[in-house]
Amino acid sequence: MGKVIDLNKYRKKKQEVNKDEFRRSLDNEEVKRRYKIKEPTLDERMNKISERIKRINSLMKELEETNK
Repeated sequence: MGKVIDLNKYRKKKQEVNKDEFRRSLDNEEVKRRYKIKEPTLDERMNKISERIKRINSLMKELEETNK
């Protein structure tokens, strides 16, 4: 015959495991490690921002030209 378990203890243990998993999923450093996400360097961020600014400026110029 198999081992008898208390369902209340099992449910509590299962809830604790789920809570721990949920807490780990909210931890930024843990998520970065799990999904191997690297933090962009300051130069990379500056380059992206400047590219976006150039793109926005070109779109604004294009919009001005079409409105004339």
